[in-house]
Amino acid sequence: MQSVVGITTVGVSEDMFSTQKQTSGLGSGVIVSKEGYILTNNHVVDPSKTKSVTVILSDGTKREAKVLWSDKTLDLAVIKIDPKGLDLKPVEFGDSSKVSIGDKAIAIGNPLGINLKSTLTSGYISGKDRVITLQDGSTMEGLFQTDAAINPGNSGGGLFNDKGQLIGINTAKAGNSDGIGFSIPSNLAKPILEQIIKNGKFESVSLGIRGIDVSRYNVLGQEKLPVDSGVYVHEVLSGSPAESAGLKPKDIITKVGDTKVTSNSTLKAALLNYKIGDKVKIEVYRDGKTTTIEVKFSQFDLNKVENKTKQNQNQNSFNPNRNRNNDNYNGNEEDFDGNDDNNSNNNN
Repeated sequence: MQSVVGITTVGVSEDMFSTQKQTSGLGSGVIVSKEGYILTNNHVVDPSKTKSVTVILSDGTKREAKVLWSDKTLDLAVIKIDPKGLDLKPVEFGDSSKVSIGDKAIAIGNPLGINLKSTLTSGYISGKDRVITLQDGSTMEGLFQTDAAINPGNSGGGLFNDKGQLIGINTAKAGNSDGIGFSIPSNLAKPILEQIIKNGKFESVSLGIRGIDVSRYNVLGQEKLPVDSGVYVHEVLSGSPAESAGLKPKDIITKVGDTKVTSNSTLKAALLNYKIGDKVKIEVYRDGKTTTIEVKFSQFDLNKVENKTKQNQNQNSFNPNRNRNNDNYNGNEEDFDGNDDNNSNNNN
């Protein structure tokens, strides 16, 4: 399929002695517009780890790519190549909300390297709304499970229905288990792509909080929270929409609009549907009862807050490896605000 491309990356890593060495990576992507926009995984092109990204089209043509947007929690990224002189074939999107267990699923990507480009494997949708735990302890939710083979190099490639329409982006397989792969529903990427293609960038809204999955808190924390899922608010940042709305530390966010919030990934996914100026009702668990707070999203630059926080920490500590926050979570805390700290291309 001409809409599926190969991706190679070059990066630099440091060992425990701070010695730098060059690294390389392989993955796949899906062309989503004739203007050169390509959808892939964050872990394939992570801008915090890569120096260059090259796209290899189905005919072997190579083009350098720029990372326009990426998000570690959602494991999605949008990159762009110069379309001049190319006859790009964009993928046709299917409606991933209509996918059912038992539906045909076709995975296309570059398993085990570019030499096996555009490899097709077929199977079925064997599960929906799956939750997986990653190596860093974070979770991804709402995934499709498929028995179509997904192997190294397939990441970022497409999962298609029997009409050839894109219904997912392949992201992972279950360890060494064959026949258990996971894909991100394509509908999750649509609002991101629409903004980027229209405006050249994606401006996500931010609550302006720091928090942790309730499920992780119950494992890492010194006390067990009274609810089983949601996002525990550790800190409300000054000047943020969350502060203006009255959100407080120790609140547990359980719902945004009509979307149930069970973790950071579902919170981020919910926030993708809002823009600056929008209002939304957020359900929180506080002091033994559920309450509703209305948040109005305003311009809030989380990156400036993060940079100031890091500068203050550097001034107050002689330990260069000190965690971002002096708390009990050993740096495992994440920002649940619709933004990714490691994304230098974020313009929020």
